[in-house]
Amino acid sequence: MHPTLRRNRPFVRLWFAQIASNVGDQCYAIALVWYLLERVDSPSALSLLSIPEMIAGLLFTLLFGAIADRSSPRALMICSDLARFLLALAVFAMMLGGVDHLGLFMGVQFGIGLFVALFAPARTVAVRAVVPPELMNQANALQDTTFRAIRIAAPMAVAALSPFVPLPWLVFVNACAYALSAAFVWSAGQATPPRTTPSERMTPARYARDIVEAGRALRANRTLLFTILFGNMGFLAWQTLWTVGFPVLAADLSGGAVGSGGAEGAGGGWLGVIVGCYGAGNLLGSLFMTRLPVAKPFRAVLLGWLFLAAGYAVIAAGASTPWVVCLGAAIGGIGGPVIGIPLLTAIQTMAEPCHTGKIYSVNALSFTAFCIGSSAIGALGVGDWPPRAMFGWGAAFLVAMVAAAFASHAGTARRLRTKESAPPAPAKNPASADGAPSSNV
Repeated sequence: MHPTLRRNRPFVRLWFAQIASNVGDQCYAIALVWYLLERVDSPSALSLLSIPEMIAGLLFTLLFGAIADRSSPRALMICSDLARFLLALAVFAMMLGGVDHLGLFMGVQFGIGLFVALFAPARTVAVRAVVPPELMNQANALQDTTFRAIRIAAPMAVAALSPFVPLPWLVFVNACAYALSAAFVWSAGQATPPRTTPSERMTPARYARDIVEAGRALRANRTLLFTILFGNMGFLAWQTLWTVGFPVLAADLSGGAVGSGGAEGAGGGWLGVIVGCYGAGNLLGSLFMTRLPVAKPFRAVLLGWLFLAAGYAVIAAGASTPWVVCLGAAIGGIGGPVIGIPLLTAIQTMAEPCHTGKIYSVNALSFTAFCIGSSAIGALGVGDWPPRAMFGWGAAFLVAMVAAAFASHAGTARRLRTKESAPPAPAKNPASADGAPSSNV
């Protein structure tokens, strides 16, 4: 950690809050899936669990971004943590009672998605308020590294504890983690004062105008707009390859059909190895970004997508060779933090302070929209391609996207420079009443 960040008490407390909630989230996710897998009639129905969260995000992200820009982010984060604490306790009680109705758990997932949509823009605003701009990238990289390390270590710890700890108590750990997160956020102090005057009355129309104003500001800031657009467009390829490409590749390596797991479940084992290599690349990329000051986030984001493209190209070239596949997954994994960290830094340093939460929400909506589009592409037949073709398509798409991004941004910058350097047009004398030029005397 950078010495200045280490001495930054509010940021350190926010970082501790993130650690607590991330650990709890991992325990909750694993416990919930295992519990429902033992009780629902169709394991494929578990894929429905993510839908309520996405719907909540799509419906409320922009509104919550506007609220984060108008209110105390510290208060919003505490409210979100306490609400998720109560929801986790509800799931804990349902598990203890043996409830097996999937609809009830989906309802809780909608609530969790609702408060995640409130927490994320508020945290973005809070970090911007307490971290100086020159250290923003290091702060975001530290948080990203922490998240990815926990995502690797926590499932292993849960697997080791699962024979001794009943599943409901893992959810109770999550509830306690949210309470601890709220305590850390409270101890961080007031991150930013509310941005409205006490006499201003906030109405739905006022929030709508805030959102429109943020859209206009984002449109005027072409570099930030391009960073958000192309920072998320690559997920058109990533989502399909993550959810379909890697499982198909693992089944192919094991010599079995998709869904069969190969000989003695080898497909599942290969999937774990591939995802583990990708996660190791993620962690390496995060550690790299903690020491790299990013002056041009747009170019850093495109570099991240090139890492993904290189990884996919390696996989496509050696799709039948396990060590080549693992190498390609690790190379591609480096790209994740190189994309996400500069993208968040760009929002926190390039957006106007009064629009940070809303522009973060626009970024979240863009991510969701491109992921949904990618899922549709996979459903339309890309998922039926052999792994070599799938990953080759992904690499080619990302390279073409990066080239288009560079060309679009360079063209826009050139037009702006031409406009700024053009001599001002000569002023025209207003015509006199009889149509003759008026005199300047």
